Amino acid sequence: MRPLPALAAALLCGLIRGSPALADSPPYATTDTAIADRPELVSFLQSAIHAGAHSNTLGFDLAIPIAPRWELTVEPRFVEAAHGDRRAAGLGDTELAAEYLWLSETAHRPAIAIEPNLTLPTAQRGLGEGRVAIEMLLLIGKTFGPWKLSGQFGLERVGLDARADYTPVSLLIERAVTRRLSLGVEYANDLPMRTPGSGQTEVNAGATWWLREGLSLQAVLGRRLPSRDTPADFHSCLAFSVEL
Repeated sequence: MRPLPALAAALLCGLIRGSPALADSPPYATTDTAIADRPELVSFLQSAIHAGAHSNTLGFDLAIPIAPRWELTVEPRFVEAAHGDRRAAGLGDTELAAEYLWLSETAHRPAIAIEPNLTLPTAQRGLGEGRVAIEMLLLIGKTFGPWKLSGQFGLERVGLDARADYTPVSLLIERAVTRRLSLGVEYANDLPMRTPGSGQTEVNAGATWWLREGLSLQAVLGRRLPSRDTPADFHSCLAFSVEL
């Protein structure tokens, strides 16, 4: 018979794996094309509620410029999940990413960047994927006066099974309302390559408040729509960004 903690973690596995993938570029799912010119730390807290279960993720996204046009990101996470009286908490998966700015934005073209990233299964049982995940993203960004458009498209493989390949797609539209405040609306989807109709669609709305140069507070509220394999959920993310 399994020990109770291991059993609880196994039962919570579906909750964590079914939660929305919001940690690509906290607090939004869409990664920005901008390359940090000095180290930048984003601490964030994500929460999700669905099907009578809830999870909280505390993460730290550290971006370090390593060369002209290159940026390295390390993102460890700590996860707490509960379903009824079953609870589990501990280290989550860790993401490593390298972003390369291929083309800078000009008046006539968008910025284009490439970001390969690797998710390591550092989580305790039931608090992460449990497998290595590899993702390759193409990032696009363009500003139009007070408007900013960001998008990404790519390929993700979880484990060694090609049947589990996904195509992450997202589009983020932001508008500067004042010098310190901007609002954003985002559409994101993880489309299974073999069954694209069963993708996980989410819609997010958020705001960014610049407290001062190099210091900002961001908040996002969103909903994942129900699909064939996953229930609907409500989720939120609060992120605090500081240049070091």
